[in-house]
Formats: sequence, structure tokens, C-alpha cells
Amino acid sequence: MRRAGLLLAFLLIAPAAHAGSEPRSGPAEWLPVREPIRREFERLRASGLADTAAAFTTRPLDRRTIAAVTARARMLHPESTNPSLVRLEREFAREMVDWGFDAPDGYTTPLATVVDSSTGTRLRILAYADGTLQVTKDSTEFADRSRFGGRLNVEHGGFLLHFDAYAGRVDRAREFSDQLVTDTEFIAYSEDAYGSFATGPFDVTLGRLGFAWGPGQSGSLLWSQDADPVTALQLGMTLFRHFRATAFVGDIDASRGARVAGHRIEWFPSPRLTVGLSEAARFTSSHWEPLYLVPVLPYTWVQRILSHDQLDRPGAEPTAVRNNVMGSLDASWRATPGVVLHGEFLLDDQGLKVGGSPSRIGYQAGALGTTTNGLGEWTGRLEFSRVYRYVYSVFYGENFIHHGKPIGYPAGPDSRTLFAEGRWSPNADWEFALGGRQLENGEGELGEFFDPDSSAAGGSALSGVVERTRGVTAEARWWPRDGVDLSIAAERDWIANAGHVDGLEETRWALRFAARLHK
Repeated sequence: MRRAGLLLAFLLIAPAAHAGSEPRSGPAEWLPVREPIRREFERLRASGLADTAAAFTTRPLDRRTIAAVTARARMLHPESTNPSLVRLEREFAREMVDWGFDAPDGYTTPLATVVDSSTGTRLRILAYADGTLQVTKDSTEFADRSRFGGRLNVEHGGFLLHFDAYAGRVDRAREFSDQLVTDTEFIAYSEDAYGSFATGPFDVTLGRLGFAWGPGQSGSLLWSQDADPVTALQLGMTLFRHFRATAFVGDIDASRGARVAGHRIEWFPSPRLTVGLSEAARFTSSHWEPLYLVPVLPYTWVQRILSHDQLDRPGAEPTAVRNNVMGSLDASWRATPGVVLHGEFLLDDQGLKVGGSPSRIGYQAGALGTTTNGLGEWTGRLEFSRVYRYVYSVFYGENFIHHGKPIGYPAGPDSRTLFAEGRWSPNADWEFALGGRQLENGEGELGEFFDPDSSAAGGSALSGVVERTRGVTAEARWWPRDGVDLSIAAERDWIANAGHVDGLEETRWALRFAARLHK
């Protein structure tokens, strides 16, 4: 059976080797952008064990694409005990079993699977608990998104209906929802629910889901994994086995017509190189504008087209159509097996138009190194990020802010971040990590904008009294099988000029106990 499974996998996946990823068969099920397994996929690619060119910096990622790369890597390295490869096999065994592989050790089957043999319709139900208990000097409480719930998948050919419902703690829940427990932020909620259809190289998805574009680990600059999900219509296509094009339009606040759109092209000519070009727009409209779904049409031109169309209204002055448009360019390059270099550059186009306006840009550079020896897998990462003042906000209100947080880099504008970490996995069951960071924040705040009627201003230097936070985190993690992931982490921060008060120093510490269980 194992040989038969390998042969079937070879027939399915071999054409993707070296040249590029083939369109997946079956529905498009998206891996949530905050899932930590994505880090294992990045390590596998960095190690050189995966020789398949595939889009991996345009998230959410399609589960079947990751499973195909993983299966190909296992076929080429059948005796490998690389921890990242073993963890990926466990996580994506559901797809690999569908292709004829034997279930790997440590695979947890779904809670229930029902197949209608007459129509080929399949229903899957998964249950999970995912929570973090945080202990600090002042409190002991569950962290944001600590929850238990279930997922329902209904599949038929290329169609998928995916629904994730949970009960758990959500920050600021009392402001928008009825509590399940009085005077708490414990609510029933869903933020991962959609319908999708995929055929050949094309896919379309409508629902609530998160996005993340770029290779950054601490956060990407245009659209970060730390941003909350949005309601959106997404179109995607994989062209010529080397390009992934994605476009979406969605809501920031549907009640007042606050919309957001984005499109991205990722080019992956080889397993070693991927380049991404992205653009996003914030605008106000009474409805979703279909032109924003055309992935090759610049959003500045969309604004001009919509303004031009208003001239046909007899006797009426055209209303203001104003986009806040941002663009980014990112790249990831495996310089040698085990070493990956990456970077991203963010440009706010308004900074090129208004005389005397400050430069409104961001940039990021990083490196990932991984190696495996007799003691296990060793990984090191270094990343530097800089976001100038006034980024993400404009004087006419079209801000890249969602639920009070930046859609882009989580530290926000007027920030400089240095992040480093080392990880050691003696085997696939255990991982130990030690990380350090320095975060510097000027007095510029999220939502602060440059007023073009004011005098010229600069944004390239951190402003005012700079708050500087230095921190260290130690973590131990145990995940002996798919469906069981337990960790404990200790964190300590030293803050200088706390609250931007010159000379004021503070210290903080936290203990975190986390569990991720699913069936």
C-alpha cells in the first residue's frame, strides 16, 4: 500500500518538480494566516528538501498546495527525520491520505467524515480547543482568541463550504457583542467562514478570512498576519506554473461604506526565488466596485475611471472619489541550502504627490538560517523593520486601520524593530526557542496624518521622546502528534522612556501556558 501511495503521489505531483506548482485538484481550503505550521513550511523550503516552486508569500495558503510540496519532499527523501518535514506530514495528512498515502505516525483523523458515494459529496467535522493563559504581575487571564469550537467542511468537486464557529475570549467583545458570561469578553463568534470554488488554475472565494502578503516573520508591511480578518470576495489564478495572481475587494466597515481592495502578483521562477508585487487601496463607496477585482488595473486609474463616469450626470458636480493607495515590493531568495534572505519595501503614493510632505515609506530586511545534524534541527532568524511616521493614515480619512490596529506592520508607524530568535528541535516532538527584540516607537501614533496645508514635515527620524522596549522570550514546546501542541513561554521586557516620558523606566514580565488540541 505504501508503494502504491508513493506511485500515485508521484503521478500527481511529479510534474510540479523544479518547474513550478501545478494547479491543485479539488476545492480550495485556506490555511488561516496565523497558523504556526506556516513556519515549518518556510523552514522546509529553506532547507532545500523541497524542490517545488510554489507561491508561499501570498497568504492565505491553499492546504493542497502545501500538502503537494510536502508529499514531493517526502518522496525525494523517504528516510528523512527532518522535524519540519515530519510536522508538515502530520498536519497535512488529511490531503495526503486522500491521494493514496498511508496515514503517517501521529496523524489525528477528523472527528467525523461522511461521504455520499452517489454524488461524491463529503462532509468533515473537526473539533478544537486553542487557548493561552497569561500570567502577569497584575492579572491572570486568557489571551485574545482563546477558544474552543468546531469546523465544518462540505466538499463537492471544486466546491467547498467552510464554517468555523467558536466560543472564546475576543478583545473588546463587550463593545460589539452580547457576552456568554456576564462582565467578560467571552462570546460566540466566527471569523473564518467562506464558500470557495476552484477549477484548474482558477479559484474564487467569498466570506470572512484573513490575508497576509510578504515573507516577514514579525509582520509584513502592506498586509500583515496580525491584521484581523475582513469580509471579502477574492479571485485567484495560477498562470504558466510560475505566477500567482490574487485580487480581492472587501469591507472595513460596511455600515459607512468603508472598503478595502488589494491585488498581488507573486512570481516564483524556481524553488529558490519568489518576488511579490502588491497594491492596496482604501476607499469609500456604497457598494463593492468590480474594477478593483481586475488584478492588472492600477488603483489610481480605477479612481480616475470612476470620477470620469460621474461626468455623465447632467447638472451635477462630480463627488470626490479618493483612494488611499499603497504599494509594496518583496522578495525571498534562498542563497544556498539552509540560508534565505528576504526583504520588503512599502510606498505610500501620497508621499510622491504633495509638495513638502514627509517620506511615507517602510522597509524590512531579514535572514533565515536552518541546518540539521545529529542533535536535531537548528534555526536562526534576524529581521529588521522600519516604518516611517504618518504611514497608514491620510487627512481625508481613508486609513489602513481595522479594529483599531494597523492592517500593515503591527508596531505601526514611527517605529523601528529588531527581532532575533534561535530555535532547536531535537526531534519532531520537541522545540526550544530563545528570542530577543528591540522595539523603538516615536511619538507618532496610528491614525496621525500629515496635513498638506501645514508646514513641511519629516518622517524619516523617530519623533519626540522615543520609547524603547528591549525584551527576551524563552519557550518550550511539545507536539507529539497532529492535534496535540502544548507550550510554555516566559517573557521579560525592559522599557526606557515609558509612555514617552523622558527617563521613566518600567519592567514587565509574563508567563504563558498555551494548548492547541484538535480532533
